[in-house]
Amino acid sequence: MRYLKKRKHPIALFLLGEITKQDLLNGVCSQPIMAIRDSCKYEFWIAVKNLKDGDEQGYIEHLEQCKEFQGRYLEFEYYLALRELERLKVLYEQN
Repeated sequence: MRYLKKRKHPIALFLLGEITKQDLLNGVCSQPIMAIRDSCKYEFWIAVKNLKDGDEQGYIEHLEQCKEFQGRYLEFEYYLALRELERLKVLYEQN
């Protein structure tokens, strides 16, 4: 755990419950382009944690937020969110 804090791995710390969602979001870079990229990544991982915690609506909402960031194409989390939202749409249409 000390290694993660020293190396500033906020996503890992968030997923492990060592920092809060607000702590994670407060760590977004102040440089505009990096802030967009960080926000895209963080929204995806907040979605994942919501799913883990049983909050499916929060999961979908944060995937949508991840998808909405401009300049997002450099982050793999954007593509994961996009595909997962497409998969969920197909599932809901089938039911």
